[in-house]
Amino acid sequence: ININIGDEKFIGKNSNQNAYSVFNLLNKFNFKSQEKVVEARFIGKRRWNFVLENGIILILSENENEKSLNSYFKLRKNLSNNDINNIKSIDLREIQKAIIEFK
Repeated sequence: ININIGDEKFIGKNSNQNAYSVFNLLNKFNFKSQEKVVEARFIGKRRWNFVLENGIILILSENENEKSLNSYFKLRKNLSNNDINNIKSIDLREIQKAIIEFK
């Protein structure tokens, strides 16, 4: 099922039932002014991946979405634009560390 709420596209089985809470989370972190999420993919009916406008995929924790996003923004402060351009994905499922996959 694919649905759109605002500018975000929600993809995945049961994503429509969970989109509201993620939409609120995106608003809480003010994503539109910091990083634009173009897709929110509900994976395995249990967790989310966010695809950012710059192509980076954020792989979020199953139960700690807010902590995953906090970790991302802390990490982002330490990355240059050149670094960002070379990243394919950032796995934030483990709260204490991020795993970066480069292009």
